[in-house]
Amino acid sequence: MLLALGLTYAGVLLVVGAFDGMVWRQNLGGALLVLCCAATTASYFLLGERCIPHLGSSGFTVVAMTAAAVMVILAFLATHSLGVVAQLDLKQWLLLLALAVLCMFLPTLCQAEGIRRLGAQRGSMASTIGPPAAMLLGTGLLGERPGAWQVAGTALILGGIAIIARR
Repeated sequence: MLLALGLTYAGVLLVVGAFDGMVWRQNLGGALLVLCCAATTASYFLLGERCIPHLGSSGFTVVAMTAAAVMVILAFLATHSLGVVAQLDLKQWLLLLALAVLCMFLPTLCQAEGIRRLGAQRGSMASTIGPPAAMLLGTGLLGERPGAWQVAGTALILGGIAIIARR
């Protein structure tokens, strides 16, 4: 597990450009936000491992999504007027509903089920597939060209995930 952890996190550092000083300076604010995200994600996995046996995957997901929705609404109300919501048309509401269900609720439910089946450690390691997936999407959809460090990082992440899969 420690080997897989080391490989995947070294890979994540390479994929996000940790050793390119120019990229690091340009993205320091984003990197700090990613660090906060990593801390909250780790908390989510650890909390999930304790709560899912009692609440079930769907119950834990409902609680997590409700808490997230409350925070998003509070953040929105702190930065926008409520009138912005009143201006949305039916098509925009349907798009928001589709995004909420397909891009938030269902993936979170799958993640909770993964925590239930694999445990927090293995589930969190498997979730490190995100940076390489984002890099591949950037390459395919945006025409970005990954550097040698990013390709090496992706290989390390996939190696770490392969170690977990073999266990």
